Amino acid sequence: MTRTAIKFGLFVAVCLLFTVYLAATIGNTTFGGLIGRGPDTHTLAASFDDVTGLLVDDNVKVAGVPVGKVTGVRVEAGKALVRMEIDSDHQLPSDSAAAIRWRNLIGQRYVYLFPGDAPTTFEDGDVVTETTNVIDLGELFNRLGPVVATIDEGQVNEFLETVTSALEGNEADISQALHDLATVVKGLGERDEAIGNLIENLEVVSRTIADRDAQIETMLDNLAALARTFSDNTQLLDSAIVEMGAFNRDLSGLLATNRDELDRIVANLDNTLGTVEGELGSVQLALDRLDDNGRAAFLSSRNGEFLNQTILCVTALPPPCPTPIVPGLDAIVGNSATRQPVAYTPDRRSGGAAVLSLVGGTR
Repeated sequence: MTRTAIKFGLFVAVCLLFTVYLAATIGNTTFGGLIGRGPDTHTLAASFDDVTGLLVDDNVKVAGVPVGKVTGVRVEAGKALVRMEIDSDHQLPSDSAAAIRWRNLIGQRYVYLFPGDAPTTFEDGDVVTETTNVIDLGELFNRLGPVVATIDEGQVNEFLETVTSALEGNEADISQALHDLATVVKGLGERDEAIGNLIENLEVVSRTIADRDAQIETMLDNLAALARTFSDNTQLLDSAIVEMGAFNRDLSGLLATNRDELDRIVANLDNTLGTVEGELGSVQLALDRLDDNGRAAFLSSRNGEFLNQTILCVTALPPPCPTPIVPGLDAIVGNSATRQPVAYTPDRRSGGAAVLSLVGGTR
């Protein structure tokens, strides 16, 4: 009897411990919370649109670790103001954010804090301005209700059977396809920088096109006008194409008929160019003297005579010249009084030699 009572007492004690544990878990309480929190805490507040399911003493977590408790929830300016006590060991940057998250499927929630990067930290009594509201699953289900109601179970079953039949026996192909897809995704991941540059270039092109929309519109209008012009002159274009074909046929026939003559002309042109290349020095000399000789020829015949020359002195006696001196002549030819007379020797040349002497001198 005594042993039975001891076993029953142990069973009751274990059940009580499990009951207390479950109550603490469901009620989100700890033994520390029952005893009371120490003085090493500071208070923060955050404003949310909806905190349904959030109760006093619910956890406040950072990176999944509890760092505090909810101490109060009240309405302020149409929103829910949540007050929290945070352990002083956890100093949060002043740009941290707060969010309401689901704790379990029965609707319980907790506050989750996302630390920021600011060099300063929250002080006691500060308000977290960056907040995120939790998704209302009830509203989501209410909106999905009409959509789900329109789904035909028979069609869903038929679709699933079709998919199953299509996949049956193709496991190897599906596995290979998934492997190839993984390879493609990995390749894209390794080229993320190039893809980023491509996207930036496309953005630049898009901005450029947007900035020049007026020019593009004008260009499109001109293309439309050109298309209309071609459309209005289709007969003329057809005639031009026909004439072009006839011209090509005639040109082909002409080239085929005179092929030998064209070959001879090309060969002679090669010989002519070779001869000219050997006489480039003479041609350059003639071109260099062309200006001076042309000016002298123009001065000799500018009064209309065939040839106009100035006779400086005609005498058979020794110098000085007894004939009158032309005024200003000494400035051109020097002192004519002291120059020795030169005997005249006729120079009879052919017309070609005379022209060559006039243009470039004799060789």
